[in-house]
Amino acid sequence: MNTERYDEEITETIKRNFYVDDCLKSVPTAEQAIQLTKDLKDACFQGGFVLTKFISNSREVLASIPEEHKGKLVKEMDLDKEQPPIERALGIHWDIESGNISS
Repeated sequence: MNTERYDEEITETIKRNFYVDDCLKSVPTAEQAIQLTKDLKDACFQGGFVLTKFISNSREVLASIPEEHKGKLVKEMDLDKEQPPIERALGIHWDIESGNISS
């Protein structure tokens, strides 16, 4: 898995935060999330996987993700005017704006 090429957070995220085809991960800052998405995309690409359908409750993070890699509900969203939608992951509803999770 190229463990020597990536720091422990990346390898642990790949081992522990992927469920079927979704990765669920929370980090304290937008800067960390932006770097995490770049590193995860690179690490998975090394193994032949292309990560897509990114979504975040941070407009800054969403703005850093290429359109073709965003989740379909936020792909064409005007980040300055529109509120992020409710998203589903593993059968759980996630209110992206507030960060609340419900079943």
